Amino acid sequence: MVANAGDPDPDDMPASRRELRESLQALERNMSTMITELLKPINSQLKDINQTLSQKISVLQDLSPETLQRWKALKPITSLLTKEGIRYKWVSYCKLQVNFQGTLLHATDLDSGLKLLQELQLQPPQNLPVEELPRHRDPVDVRWRTIQERRNPGGKRD
Repeated sequence: MVANAGDPDPDDMPASRRELRESLQALERNMSTMITELLKPINSQLKDINQTLSQKISVLQDLSPETLQRWKALKPITSLLTKEGIRYKWVSYCKLQVNFQGTLLHATDLDSGLKLLQELQLQPPQNLPVEELPRHRDPVDVRWRTIQERRNPGGKRD
């Protein structure tokens, strides 16, 4: 499995932080499912409207510029996976996931994407972009630091 060097090991986290992380990840999955369910009737109505109009209307979930930038940077990887008939999906918007022989492989940037291709024994595409992406931050870690800063402004100890 390809892992990010910046991803904390869940076993090294305090139990409360691990529980918080798992809760936030479950909430994120539930929210994604809820959004999909909310869009179903709208898309159904749009399908009816599209059949009567000459122009097609689509409703899509808004994506952040960082997400779109990551998708664009990993486009050579996803194109090769598609060409080779390997199914993949986007997890948490910024993480590419491939299920290969029962093992989940992940990539969040070009380096981890190349490692993923190596695990799949695929030749990387020619002329890969050398564009540096902003480092993916774990939303739990960012929120945790923000809470700590609010509780202890300026790093002062009680």
